Amino acid sequence: MAAEEYNDNHIEMKIVSGRISSSEPTIIGNPYNANFFEVVIEPLPEKIYYKPENRINAAGKDYIYRFHSLVEQTGYREVPATPSDVIHILNEEFKKHLSTKGFVFSDIYPEFFSKKYVDGLQLHRYFKYRFVYLNNKYYLVLDVRAKTCQEDCPCRAQQSASTPARIANTLEIKTRSFATYGASQNKITVLQDIVKQLVDYAFPVHVGDFSITITPNLLNLHDFSVEQKAEEPQLLWDNTDETKTSSVVLDAGDKYLGGLKNYGVYQKPVNKEIHISILAPSSKKSLFGSLISRLNDGSSTFHGGMNTMFGCKLIIVTFIESEESNYAESLLSFFQSESKKTTDLLLVYTSGSADDTDSTPDTVLLPYFTVKASSTTEGVLTQMVDEATLASTEWKDLNLGLGIFAKCGFIPWVLAPDVKMENADIFVGLSYSNLKNSPDRVIGYANVFDHYGKWLFFAGDADSIDFYDRKKLFKKLLKDIVFRYKEQNGSLPKKIQIHYTKKFSWHERQAIIEGVTEEINSPEIYFVSITDTHPVKVFDQNSPDKSFQRGSYWIINDNEMYLSTTGYHDTDSMIVKKQAILGVPKLLQVKVWAYPEGQAIDMNAIAYNLLALTKLNWASTKSYCREPITTKFAGNIAYLTARFKDIEWKHIVNSALRDKPWFL
Repeated sequence: MAAEEYNDNHIEMKIVSGRISSSEPTIIGNPYNANFFEVVIEPLPEKIYYKPENRINAAGKDYIYRFHSLVEQTGYREVPATPSDVIHILNEEFKKHLSTKGFVFSDIYPEFFSKKYVDGLQLHRYFKYRFVYLNNKYYLVLDVRAKTCQEDCPCRAQQSASTPARIANTLEIKTRSFATYGASQNKITVLQDIVKQLVDYAFPVHVGDFSITITPNLLNLHDFSVEQKAEEPQLLWDNTDETKTSSVVLDAGDKYLGGLKNYGVYQKPVNKEIHISILAPSSKKSLFGSLISRLNDGSSTFHGGMNTMFGCKLIIVTFIESEESNYAESLLSFFQSESKKTTDLLLVYTSGSADDTDSTPDTVLLPYFTVKASSTTEGVLTQMVDEATLASTEWKDLNLGLGIFAKCGFIPWVLAPDVKMENADIFVGLSYSNLKNSPDRVIGYANVFDHYGKWLFFAGDADSIDFYDRKKLFKKLLKDIVFRYKEQNGSLPKKIQIHYTKKFSWHERQAIIEGVTEEINSPEIYFVSITDTHPVKVFDQNSPDKSFQRGSYWIINDNEMYLSTTGYHDTDSMIVKKQAILGVPKLLQVKVWAYPEGQAIDMNAIAYNLLALTKLNWASTKSYCREPITTKFAGNIAYLTARFKDIEWKHIVNSALRDKPWFL
């Protein structure tokens, strides 16, 4: 079974008596191990039996499969057993088998199995499982997580008097829930503990005449290709001097290793003024004045301020005094004023952040989304400033300045010329999402980058379309992208790499091919599916914290791999090192298709491209993000469009902001 067929079945496990052991896993072969445990089926099924059901799903008929016939094969048909059929049966039979061993559906998470287990500090341990077929063998994939017990959880009544009522030690919580340093080593131990308990309590599983067992050792990857990119991609910090490179954006150590501090930004304006208007309550006027002064003059964490680091200065055009409840009315007046014509960006005060709005009704919605939608519709860039930032800009001022600089159309940094981005003249981050008032319809959009990772433009289709017709969106979108690229650059791209956060369907790929080939003769197109909704983890015994190191990837077949963009990273930068080893790496599952069919796919080149594209997030001074900006920026837009109305989206697509990253 391909890895993208994993789902999110979870199990929470209780040890019936005593604490679980912490035996070390057996490590043989090369230093790489995955959370796969070999499954042995005796005898190996040669035939399976299936019975069509009346239910219809997206793929057509839904079937019930069995290793053996029931009721003398009444209603069942016999066919040769394929690995995908066997996987289907293993997943279903194991779920039923667990329910006979004391596991039940969780009352907290209805789709999860549950049996209460408290890890001494009110932590419930969960693991999700999936059977897979790989290299002619069957495996059980296990991943474990932990969740803090709620105050009203029934298990609290079962705890001993010596157990503290609540967890006071935050570090202990993070440690046991795999959110701190050494988490990969911790996860290895817990995985081994859980599989031992499964061997003791859940296996063997008997299905008719078949017996199913598992081996308790992590899979060693000596039979697979595991690669590591030792060289971190370099960034270029000056558009007139190719020697000014650094792999680090910013470091707060004694040695300022970051390119931003040493060289400034790639595109260096000369005495450029960025004209700012401010929308905020009158009580915040003096605070905003101080904020602009700090951004211009700099601070201990923002050396030299906007002029030194970004080559520009912020100038206040107007201060629009308004309470948050009156923002809509105040914005209408501003949009009709002369001030709008001279405003490059609107700073907007919000008493909360965007994260606060997920559970807030529209009637009392904080202004983040409503202001973003109406302003973007009018072609006005916005930057929100919450109460915490306004009160203290320490460690926030540089990110705020960077966001203003990038949104206004300037380029902070790009990939260095010696970063070889093969198989691509342009990268396209493709996506679709629902609008607020059209849950059954979708809009399509994309971000386009050149082969240096420089963001070129945003493309979107103004009209929403039925979800099942989305392939039509992709055809039109790619055709428009090619046309626009030619307008900007005077030539057509020959190699196009398209990134997508779902699995490309055959129909989607064909629609895109049709759109591109109507504009380009004999193009090369690489369809790159990038997802992280899988339970796969890989561990490196040579890594100090046992994490799968940044830049490492496990190639499981000719067009599929798991790539680590976090994990341990050998660097002199303390900030980068700290970012790298926090938690367990969440791997990117990458699957690639090529056009024309039969075109060779260089998975090593694809891995390097993706790794390099994690270093171009202009919304943060961190040296990299977990996913490439092609898909990250698409995710940013999806987060916003879910709150936009149809008419607002039409104006945004047709506005002057298509050449500016308004969504940062």
